[in-house]
Amino acid sequence: WQTPSQGNNNDRMIFPAIVRAGNSNFYVATIFSDDNGTSWQKGEFTPVSGPTEADMVELNDGTLLLSARNDGGAAGTRYHFLSDDGGETWTQTSHDLAVSKVDIGLTRYSAVRSGDVEDRIIVSAPMGTSAGPNRNNLAIWSSLDEGATFGTPHQLVYGQSAYSDIVTLSDGSIGIIYEATGNTLLKFINIELDDVQ
Repeated sequence: WQTPSQGNNNDRMIFPAIVRAGNSNFYVATIFSDDNGTSWQKGEFTPVSGPTEADMVELNDGTLLLSARNDGGAAGTRYHFLSDDGGETWTQTSHDLAVSKVDIGLTRYSAVRSGDVEDRIIVSAPMGTSAGPNRNNLAIWSSLDEGATFGTPHQLVYGQSAYSDIVTLSDGSIGIIYEATGNTLLKFINIELDDVQ
C-alpha cells in the first residue's frame, strides 16, 4: 500500500533487528531488501534508545507501525514508532498497549481497502495478573483504528505464557504459537475471531 510519496516500496522484504550501539544502548533498525533478497540494506535506528524485540504491521495508508519491547529507562513496557518511508526512518508515537516485557505477536486481520468490513490489527501477549505485567495469562487485543488504541484484552490462556506470535490463516481463523512453560514447551492455539468478541 506504499504510495509514490512513500517510495512505492510495495515489493520490499523487511524485518526489525535489535542493535546494541557503541554506547551499549539498545535500538531497533530495519533490514530490508528491494531485490527479492539478493541484497540487503539497513534503515536508521529508532530515535530513542531502549527498544528491543519488535514486530511490524503495515497500516492502510502505507505507513508502517513498529511495536517494540521497552528495555530502556522510560516508563511503560512498549515503544511504538511509525515510518512513512518503508521502514527507513522512524518517528515515535503514543499508544495504550500495556503488556509484559516480552516479544509479542502482531498481525493485520482485515482491511477495508482489501474488501473486508473493518480495519483490524491484532496483538497477542501475556496480560499478566493483578500483580502487574508478568508472563501469565495470554490474551489478544484488537485495534480498530490502525494501532492508535487497542481494546479490552480477551484472555485465551490461564497460567504461564511468555513469547508468542500470531498469524491470520488462509481460512480466516487465527493461529497463535506461545511459550507455555518458560522456554521449554511451545503450544499452538487455533481460534475463530468471532469466538472471542
